[in-house]
Amino acid sequence: MYQKNPLLIMVILVLAGSVFITFTGCDNDEQPQVPASSSSAGSESESAFINTRCPIMPQHAIDPESVTEDRVREYHGQRVAFCCSQCVERWDQITDEEKDELLSSVQEMVDGAAEQMHDMGEDAAEHMRHMTEDATE
Repeated sequence: MYQKNPLLIMVILVLAGSVFITFTGCDNDEQPQVPASSSSAGSESESAFINTRCPIMPQHAIDPESVTEDRVREYHGQRVAFCCSQCVERWDQITDEEKDELLSSVQEMVDGAAEQMHDMGEDAAEHMRHMTEDATE
């Protein structure tokens, strides 16, 4: 007989929430036409960003294919991407120390989320193995 499993439901909700957060952005900002990744040199290193999430609004993922030059700043010789022009304006107003803290915080968040998702995946796989064993008995 099918029984609801709180862990499985939690995993599904977390994954659905992650997808939602990834695909939402600042909707009050216009989308410029030319992506930052389409540089004339075409070098991959020129279009690479040091961040995968906006340092100002870390709930917004960075899509390297859609980031435009007006949403990029060079910082200590590396390219930092932002989700919207308001975040770029905020970045331009803060100190280097605050920038370092934000970038570090976002990286810690990304690392922690990746580890948590990995652990949840292992837990879910283990639970599925137990469910399969129980169903075959």
